[in-house]
Amino acid sequence: MEATAVIALIVIALLAGATALTVRVHDLLARADYREALVVMHRPLDLDPLVGRDDPAVRDLGQLLYRSLAGLGSDTYPVPDLAKSITVSPDGLAYHVMLNAAKWSDGRAIGTADVVATVTAVQARGFADRALAGQWQGVIVSATADAMDFKLPAPRAGFNTALAQLPIMPLAGSNAQHLANLGADAITPLPTSGAYRVTRADANAIELEGNPQAVSLSAVHSIEFLLEPTFEAAATALSSGAVDGVMATDPAERSRLAAMGGVSVHDITTFRFVDLLFNERVAGLDDPAVRHALGLAVDESALRSSIGTGTSAAQNGPIPAGIAWATSASVMKANPAAAVAALRATGWTLGADSRWTKSDESLVFRLFTPDSSPLRDVAHLIAQQLAGIDVVVNVVPVAASTYLQNIIDNHGFDMAIADWDNGPDPDVSSYWRSNAGPPAGFSVSGAATDPFLDQALDALATLSDRADRIAAANRVTTQLDSAVPAVFLYAPTVSFAVRDATITVAVPTTGGSAARFADIATWRRR
Repeated sequence: MEATAVIALIVIALLAGATALTVRVHDLLARADYREALVVMHRPLDLDPLVGRDDPAVRDLGQLLYRSLAGLGSDTYPVPDLAKSITVSPDGLAYHVMLNAAKWSDGRAIGTADVVATVTAVQARGFADRALAGQWQGVIVSATADAMDFKLPAPRAGFNTALAQLPIMPLAGSNAQHLANLGADAITPLPTSGAYRVTRADANAIELEGNPQAVSLSAVHSIEFLLEPTFEAAATALSSGAVDGVMATDPAERSRLAAMGGVSVHDITTFRFVDLLFNERVAGLDDPAVRHALGLAVDESALRSSIGTGTSAAQNGPIPAGIAWATSASVMKANPAAAVAALRATGWTLGADSRWTKSDESLVFRLFTPDSSPLRDVAHLIAQQLAGIDVVVNVVPVAASTYLQNIIDNHGFDMAIADWDNGPDPDVSSYWRSNAGPPAGFSVSGAATDPFLDQALDALATLSDRADRIAAANRVTTQLDSAVPAVFLYAPTVSFAVRDATITVAVPTTGGSAARFADIATWRRR
């Protein structure tokens, strides 16, 4: 080959290499400071957190884009956010909120008119999120230039958490028709008040950049969310290095992420709790001594270990473990020997057929459970544990989609596994107050009126002072420990996995999936 030809080939090769290098450098420069594979129910994703709230991804994104009048502190207690101060009247019926000076990402001032319009949108007939709308039912809001007054139809200590759960939207000046049709164009970016604003959104990805009007700017200046239809697709993106982070919401997903090399997993206790319900209208379970004995035989620690390390937190009593400021630290330990002794002491006899009997009754029960993991497995483990004290339990799986209506609401069970989400407020009246019932509540045990429990629940629901609420929460726990309408098993967690080589994150231990972004101002790219 002639020298000139050789030289030409070398030049072509060098140019090709330079082009490839240029492409790689361009990709590197274009790469966001942080990338996450986000599992979504719908693509494109709603960008308005008042819309599509049934999709956890919408709520999580909203944490980055919008602020509320209040937020949740490190112990999940409500603290002012857009509000400068929050004052409660002595009768608990009026909340006076002073507004901080703040701006939307487009430079306009965030005003009280935006707050009033947001509340009006949530209170509008046909608003899709009934749970959110229920928090604002009957609330009257009035405003001056820098303050709002909220008048409640009845005292409600949890109204501070309602303020924390309502993202304030740039709706000042919106007419009634616009508010009624809120969500018709929810994929169009609106001005934001949070740490970030949207720069691009389509069916495949959402790109964010730091909001120049934000109170504090993060070292993570840009974020890209890749919208994935399945967890498997998101996990594959993490393992390949295409993204820096992924959320896991069940034990199997967490195990998949934890098995990857070079990944740190951060567990966040949610506001959910899982319990074993006793129907007090069923023979045998109508005796508190029997319920107490069954509770002694259930080993919550063994249950938590069986469903996977890091996928649950200890749950003591009815106040969700994720509400860190209001929960008690002690956890009851299993004691099968004491359970057997308790049954014998109240007249139950264990026959040659290994069945407990008393008069014409026997301790044989049906345990209903949603036919989903890990609840189905939890039910079978409880059946095994109760078999250890010779109580016969037959597990009955039911489709999760019909479980609440057909089994829980109708008290169509002897025992039942239930997974509840109480939100960040410790008021558990809807589950345990004597007069609670669908649609506003559940009255899950079917118990008779208990005035002492009802009084404690009413105090927890209406007293606004933090110390008073903690005392009331302890009284509720004590009353339910005595009555044993349920055994509180564990609090589910979610898990946030990030690549060690790319980013350093600070993640709260409580609050649910959106809480992973609470301290994003402290994140650093490696």
